[in-house]
Amino acid sequence: MTFLPKHLLVLSIGLMTSTPVFADVTGAQVWQNWKDYLGDLGFDVSASELQSDTVLDVTDIVVSFSAADSADSAEMILSRVIFQDQPDGSVVIGLPDTVPMAMMTTSVVGGSKTFTATFSQEQAQLVASGEVGNLTYQYAIPRIGMIMDTADGTNGMTGRFDLLNLSGTARSREGVAHRINQNGTASAININIQMKDGANRTNTAQFQLDGLTYAFDLTLPKDLDDPDYAGLIAAGMNISSNFTSRIAEGSITSTDPLGTTVISNRTNDVRVNTSSNASGMTYNIAYPDAAITLQAPLFPMPIDITGAQTSISVAMPALATDEPGDFAVQVNLQDYVLSDAIWQLFDPTGQIARDPAKVVIDVTGKANRREPGARAQLGPSIGGAMRALNINKIDVSAAGAQLNGAGAFTFDSTDKQTFVGYPRPEGAIEFQLKGGTALLGTLVQLGLLPQQQMMLAQIFMGMFSIPIGDDHISSKLEEMW
Repeated sequence: MTFLPKHLLVLSIGLMTSTPVFADVTGAQVWQNWKDYLGDLGFDVSASELQSDTVLDVTDIVVSFSAADSADSAEMILSRVIFQDQPDGSVVIGLPDTVPMAMMTTSVVGGSKTFTATFSQEQAQLVASGEVGNLTYQYAIPRIGMIMDTADGTNGMTGRFDLLNLSGTARSREGVAHRINQNGTASAININIQMKDGANRTNTAQFQLDGLTYAFDLTLPKDLDDPDYAGLIAAGMNISSNFTSRIAEGSITSTDPLGTTVISNRTNDVRVNTSSNASGMTYNIAYPDAAITLQAPLFPMPIDITGAQTSISVAMPALATDEPGDFAVQVNLQDYVLSDAIWQLFDPTGQIARDPAKVVIDVTGKANRREPGARAQLGPSIGGAMRALNINKIDVSAAGAQLNGAGAFTFDSTDKQTFVGYPRPEGAIEFQLKGGTALLGTLVQLGLLPQQQMMLAQIFMGMFSIPIGDDHISSKLEEMW
């Protein structure tokens, strides 16, 4: 059995400890449904059960996982869960205040790593109603927390997560597969993480998201013999999620012998959606504005950047198949502006155009995903094999210059000698650069670029491009091997 990805493990634990989505007309049936659900994810469940009239008292619950083909393992302990049948046919569930978890993973690169966490909740109100195979949960939880620790001497990570004022509705339907959907709101998420990278470097990250909404849908196949992630996807598992945040802000601080560097960001109306099924995996994030500040020890003042629009979309195959699958990457950064205070430092007379900058990238193609075992191998094959790359659009403009590009390549997997370990590319890409010579000249006048480097750049452009207008050149790059 291949070890489940961390995000699926944490998702399973979260569904059990904070927003259960399985219930039936009695507490005993609720508990059995939980065990069936976890079993279909590959977990083993042990516990002591005591039924007394309308109350099922389950204690010493251990949810564990041990991979058959590695030393990977995970264990979660719930001291007590109480299922109490109500006269109206609903079930009230009482959860423990804390839930400890430990997970160990191994890899060729990093060796063995241990991850420990303690989940906590306060005054959770969970009520399930409905009928067998079609149930609804209403939940309200003032706080859900998690304290985690992967520290190992001078390396590792510790952190704390707090989700505040969570409320919503969860529904479950049973058939040939588990069908789960839920939606809700939370007032805030607070995240604090500390990362150690050797004795002389420490990184900390703090994030706060306010005004949250979320929606989640899951179709989970039943009764698989060996339910690893790829097997679940191949059998029909489908996950999708949508998340919004009214305000998102955070900072990352890095301290080393040279000093302290701080990067902070604030955005509004963040929207994130994801999906994973046999057709592929997708991730999309977008927000209408951004305010970024960089403070570096060798720079005299903060660097402030604002942006009017940001969106990133990624799609890729979810399974390793003989036929290559589609992938796509789109990046759209619009109207990014550097603060006037920074411009005044190196261009006080305004010789460089200060028009808003933009970056637009649109790339599609075909690729094969490696089998999970292949990812453990060192070398160029890690992560998959690209078969075709279509550069549909590159559009970058800043400081009065504009770069555009488009092209396409295929990759000959029978030739890995020309570029050792990599398939040989076949195809071409064409670029156009407008305003580049004028920008280089301005940088020389301001003392920001040595004259010799400008001359080298002009020689290079003259060798690999042709003029098509006033300070406007075109260059076509294709295989020359």
